[in-house]
Amino acid sequence: MRITTMTTLTLAAALALGACEDSLTAPTDVTGAEAAKGGGGKGHGKAIDFLVAYTRKAADGSLDIYTVTKEGTKEGVRLTNGNGLYSSWSPRWTYDQAHIVFSSNRNGAENLFIMNADGTNAQQLTFGGCADRNPAPSPDGTRIAFQRACAGGGIFVINTDGTNLTQLTFTSSDMHPAWGSNGFFIYFTGFRVYAYGEIWRMYADGSNQAQYAACYNGVACLAPAPVQDGTGRVAYWSSIGGGSIRTIDPNHNVTNVITNIGTGTGYAPAWYLDGTKLIFSANVGGNIDLYSVDSKTGQNLVKITSATGADTGPSLQWW
Repeated sequence: MRITTMTTLTLAAALALGACEDSLTAPTDVTGAEAAKGGGGKGHGKAIDFLVAYTRKAADGSLDIYTVTKEGTKEGVRLTNGNGLYSSWSPRWTYDQAHIVFSSNRNGAENLFIMNADGTNAQQLTFGGCADRNPAPSPDGTRIAFQRACAGGGIFVINTDGTNLTQLTFTSSDMHPAWGSNGFFIYFTGFRVYAYGEIWRMYADGSNQAQYAACYNGVACLAPAPVQDGTGRVAYWSSIGGGSIRTIDPNHNVTNVITNIGTGTGYAPAWYLDGTKLIFSANVGGNIDLYSVDSKTGQNLVKITSATGADTGPSLQWW
């Protein structure tokens, strides 16, 4: 399978080509100096190294969490080991950079856990009988947004110590929450217009829910990832072009960053802190691995992992 790049599209051109975005009336994100107030993590603004936490699917179907440096340690360092008895997945670094929040079914139902950056001292945060998935720590380090996938579910937030559970949306199919850089907005995937998924946005208290990137019937737009550099760009996965990573800015200009990466829902992108590159999963040659690419041009493709198994859902740590 080949990976190709495309140039930036205006919204009008995207619509003419049958792309999934549309002109929307949702409020624009806060950018620049105001966005910087929201943090962005330890080491914000520095050209420094990082670790990528990600999920690897083994041949037996079980999932475990690994980390790898951007240079590509290939095999990575394994942080969890369910020994085929249980799985752990969807790792996300917390604001303090010292912990990883993730989902696991190690105690039966799918619940949220938090562990040290080296995989030790895992603590359970949620205890419901529903499937709690896709955790997303807030930029200020106080809360975690996540999906509760069951009847009566939707997007919830909880304090990082497991207290103050609050429901924000009441559509059980809402998923993939992600915080904007300033903490004012939460982006998520919704299936409210068509059956394939659209990008939505709301205020952090759950109000003013509106489509941010509208997708048409037969086209999926999933897994939004807001950049932390203050520009307000949001990356996401689309089924267009054999599977593609796209970005949309506050003016709803759309960029096809890279295409032909394979179809599926496991290819969520993650940003370098300075917004220059994106890390994502792609199915090339029959194996799903992590890659990085220039976020504006789609050039300078670098393969990060190459071990047997499907590597998906990257999350970046900076220090």
